[in-house]
Amino acid sequence: MRTNKAYVHEIFSGIQGEGPLVGARQIFVRLCECNLACRFCDTPASRNRAATCRVERTPGKRDFEEIRNPVDVPQVVEAVAKLNRFLHHSLSLTGGEPLMQADFLGEVLPFLRVRLPIYLETNGTLPEALERIKDNIDIIAMDLKLPSATGDADHFSAHKEFLLIAAQRKKGRGEADAVFVKMVITADTSEEELVRAFSLVAEVDPNTEVILQPVSEVITPGDSASSSRPPRAPDPLQVLQWQQMGLKRLAYVRVIPQMHRLMGQL
Repeated sequence: MRTNKAYVHEIFSGIQGEGPLVGARQIFVRLCECNLACRFCDTPASRNRAATCRVERTPGKRDFEEIRNPVDVPQVVEAVAKLNRFLHHSLSLTGGEPLMQADFLGEVLPFLRVRLPIYLETNGTLPEALERIKDNIDIIAMDLKLPSATGDADHFSAHKEFLLIAAQRKKGRGEADAVFVKMVITADTSEEELVRAFSLVAEVDPNTEVILQPVSEVITPGDSASSSRPPRAPDPLQVLQWQQMGLKRLAYVRVIPQMHRLMGQL
């Protein structure tokens, strides 16, 4: 008998605030642990394992209860079932980086997917993990990490391998494209790295939708990764030029900020 368990940060009903599904109602399963430490991370608490997982009891009420980590498959399935009392568009796996716990996902996703389409939010740097669970994912929201925004080395090689695997899977059940790419852009973003990023996506599939997301200027208290100099949002005219540059290589390039911050959502 399989006994995979996972460290989960929280499970709740909310509004998707990023990408082409912005505004859609989803059930969020936020997993702990991440292999990166981006400067603009807005969920630093989920980077590491937590002793407990908070689970919303009533959809949208924020009436959380705590359960001890690690959690097992029946606990997650039960929590999702209780929240899915009305129509949600999909279930969002987020983090942290969900693919850090791919063994658990491989076991739990077949039970969750019979209830809702599965939407994976990922940093796109763990292609081997995606390969193991790709058939149980309907929509992939992949971050393409620009070094100017993350303060880290580039991950372009892993991103390309990830997109190639994503492109091979079956189309999802949602109305959105089964795969889209998000790039956080800042005042420090260079034309050179954007050209590389746009070209990388175009080489895999020029019809892949790309979302340019101006960074949210937020300082996370106590977070050393962002304390030196938080990234600044780019000039609006520069964003227009970058979008035009992307449209020369790709069919769909949109600019969408983090809308859940504007709405005061989790």
